[in-house]
Amino acid sequence: MIEPSASVPSASESRSIDPATGRRRAGRPSGITREAIAQAALATIDGITVGRVAKQLGVGVSSLYHHVDGRGELILLAADAALAEVVWPAGSDDWRSDLTALADLLVGELLARPGLARALQSLSYPPPRLARALQETADRLLALGVSERDAGLALSVLGRLAMDAALAGDVEPLPDRVRTVEYRYVLTAGDPIGDMHDKIDVFLDGFALRVGAVG
Repeated sequence: MIEPSASVPSASESRSIDPATGRRRAGRPSGITREAIAQAALATIDGITVGRVAKQLGVGVSSLYHHVDGRGELILLAADAALAEVVWPAGSDDWRSDLTALADLLVGELLARPGLARALQSLSYPPPRLARALQETADRLLALGVSERDAGLALSVLGRLAMDAALAGDVEPLPDRVRTVEYRYVLTAGDPIGDMHDKIDVFLDGFALRVGAVG
């Protein structure tokens, strides 16, 4: 049975089909939907493993592997579930404010889900919902005359700054024994969001000079 939430089977689901009969191979448990897996992955995102998600679902690890390829796919499902209700900036005449709003929204969602930013670090590409939001933002920049390379550069930098802010807000304080001069900047910053905004301002000042007057 194909779950209602999926229009096409995933790669792992396709492998569970017997090509000779067109039926699912024996051993695939019933009653586990992609939505249930996504919610279980999100619930265990802080320190997520295949074993922890399987336990959350009440199934064996081998059963879960019939549905997903591994930890990376679980992180993508969890991230997409976390971003399901997000209303991304629609765009305005002020591209600078739009880019800042995108970073603010992203870091807010990451901070609301402890462990999500750290989990996403292990991936080499963003989850689908975030990828679509980034592409829509890039398309608006392209429409203003920004080159494809510069649009990609801007979104890459803003995404990195948002991720850094989320990671900074999702760590334990440094113990006294390591409060050395090397950590002075980290300890005195103290405001990941304000720090992110300062960095965004510096970057966008330079970006505006690079691309010239747009919009």
